[in-house]
Amino acid sequence: MTTQELDEIETSLGIMLPGNYRDWALRLPRVGEETKSWHFAFNDKDAILETNSRLQQEGCQEQFWPPELFCIGETDGNHYFISLRVPDQIYYTNHDDGPYFESASWKDCAYQSTLEFYAEVERANLGWIADLN
Repeated sequence: MTTQELDEIETSLGIMLPGNYRDWALRLPRVGEETKSWHFAFNDKDAILETNSRLQQEGCQEQFWPPELFCIGETDGNHYFISLRVPDQIYYTNHDDGPYFESASWKDCAYQSTLEFYAEVERANLGWIADLN
């Protein structure tokens, strides 16, 4: 993503993105429409905007979506999200196998630290791009 795209997300959603998320999103490689890896869901500005707008309006799995949450990417109806207040943890909710999202206990969807997750996605993206060459 670009700084302009991140600024547009903030303006459109009325939020402030955490610095560690912005830094990571700026490092993600840019590719065209050839999205062979689910990891590319994390650098599609339009999809991220659409997903967050929908979650704010309709909720997640029939539950209210708290305004402090930001979905960093959706793949196959599964959401990866952070807390805008304490952005050191990635949370994950799966619509088929759980963990399932509940407004009051969304912290039960803890997945892994942002450092681990961001590094994992970067490695996957760079590996996929290397395979293209």
